[in-house]
Amino acid sequence: MTVYELRDLVELMLEEPETDCGRSLEQYLRALWYLVQEHQTTDITYDWVATALRRSFSVDPAPFEVSWLDYTDPPDEGQVRDDFEFLRRTVLFQIADLRRMAGRQLNDPYRELGVQSSTGSTWYNFEPHLYLECAMRGFIDNLKVGRWTEYERHCTWRTLAIVLELGRLYE
Repeated sequence: MTVYELRDLVELMLEEPETDCGRSLEQYLRALWYLVQEHQTTDITYDWVATALRRSFSVDPAPFEVSWLDYTDPPDEGQVRDDFEFLRRTVLFQIADLRRMAGRQLNDPYRELGVQSSTGSTWYNFEPHLYLECAMRGFIDNLKVGRWTEYERHCTWRTLAIVLELGRLYE
């Protein structure tokens, strides 16, 4: 499977009633984190990512850990060499940042126009469907301009981290 096929599968998945479960983005990411941890010692593929993205709508989320609040910045792509560590820092930062915004920025009726969290990080997408849609659109748009072409057919933990960051940032 290629990233283009993953995009197509995500688009189809988001139309299915099972994915409209009322899960918050934080819960969705904690469920994804649960699945990632189960498979951290294996190489991943776009097939695995498609399955994990779908299952994250239904599996029990990992319990929130207060220590995750120590993550106050997204990881620097150039400074974190290990692909899984880059993903770990990305996911835990996003979960923690969403938790910090609960009852504050998440209640802003204009939040889709962009908000800054208390850490100064910008967010545009707060619902799992919009987050995934923008993540995939952002990744494909970056491929079209020649960025991250090494991930077109080859998926790594870093690829998934980049997709998740685009879910947060891409409008």
